[in-house]
Amino acid sequence: MRQGQIDAAASILMFCIVVLATTNAQAAPKAVTFESRAAVTEWIENYRHKPDPARMPVAVRALSKMLALRDPEAAGFYVGFVAGVLGRNPKQAERLIDKMLPLPSSDDWLVVRAVAYSGLPEWKDLLRKIAPKLPARHVMIGEYLAGKLPPLA
Repeated sequence: MRQGQIDAAASILMFCIVVLATTNAQAAPKAVTFESRAAVTEWIENYRHKPDPARMPVAVRALSKMLALRDPEAAGFYVGFVAGVLGRNPKQAERLIDKMLPLPSSDDWLVVRAVAYSGLPEWKDLLRKIAPKLPARHVMIGEYLAGKLPPLA
């Protein structure tokens, strides 16, 4: 091969690499992250304009990392939101929960309450299904299933 042919082949190869890299970058979904509690809250507040249930688990995991779920009294807003997303997406509810978990045991109470408050017709069955993934919440789950803790009516 002569130098001119080698240069042409190298140029073509480089062009193909650039095209493939650009195509793959455009085809790959952007990583969804939340940098602050304010960013999560803003997304929640705008959710009704552009519902995206797939981002909810990412938001919950971000809130957990930001320690925003440690106080159940202060995190009621988030519980209500997650319950609403689950309730409006019954066919996706279990998958959405699976994507939220695992959470630190100090935060996984949110999942139990959200399921109980979701209004899903089979919320008790869903709680039974996810119970093995929430070992620290067996007592809480048992109390909801036994009717000792009220679901959202």
